[in-house]
Amino acid sequence: MKTSALLIACTLLVGSVLYVLPLGLAAPLTDPDEGLHAVIAQEMVERGDLVVPRVAGTPFLDKPIVFFWLQAASLAWFGMSSAAARVPGAVAAVLGMLSVG
Repeated sequence: MKTSALLIACTLLVGSVLYVLPLGLAAPLTDPDEGLHAVIAQEMVERGDLVVPRVAGTPFLDKPIVFFWLQAASLAWFGMSSAAARVPGAVAAVLGMLSVG
């Protein structure tokens, strides 16, 4: 019984490290939408306007604002980096997996 608990703990640890490790890499934002959403959140932080998401000053009202708020908070807390832009999506993915599991 003790061996199986240790195996499960090690599997979870290795899985967590492999899931979080790419966030620390200096990889550029790849998907066009990923970059667009990061720019919107960056403008929210720089302008201090958390009500209307904007791209180059033009309102972007096509998506719900909650993700932009989370991404803007992450950029404000962790700095303007691709890793900080990816943290809210990674957290949402983990929460989704836990809720399904």
